[in-house]
Amino acid sequence: MLLLGAALLVCVVEGAAFWYADVYNVNPAWVFFGLNSAAMIPLFVRNFRGQLKRPSFLAFLAGWAIVHGLLVLALMLWVPLLYWIPILVLELFAGYIAARFLFGAVASDRI
Repeated sequence: MLLLGAALLVCVVEGAAFWYADVYNVNPAWVFFGLNSAAMIPLFVRNFRGQLKRPSFLAFLAGWAIVHGLLVLALMLWVPLLYWIPILVLELFAGYIAARFLFGAVASDRI
């Protein structure tokens, strides 16, 4: 039931976002960019809970979310679907490695 509720919530939020963009003549690519960037927030909160009080780390995470959103837009425009998963895995791995080397942040092993 929780999975069904979560799926319905995602459909409503994304549908409302695209409807809002249509009403106010916003390019749907910006909505998709925003939704992909915002989708990274739960991942950050879960994996880097101990580092979230550091302003420099928050700036890093914001930059990482922007890069992720732009990468997904670029993948949609120019890269065949077959290559999306390996590229996204490499991007997430590079972000984790950068967080480790720049801030000493280790992703928690809690799920």
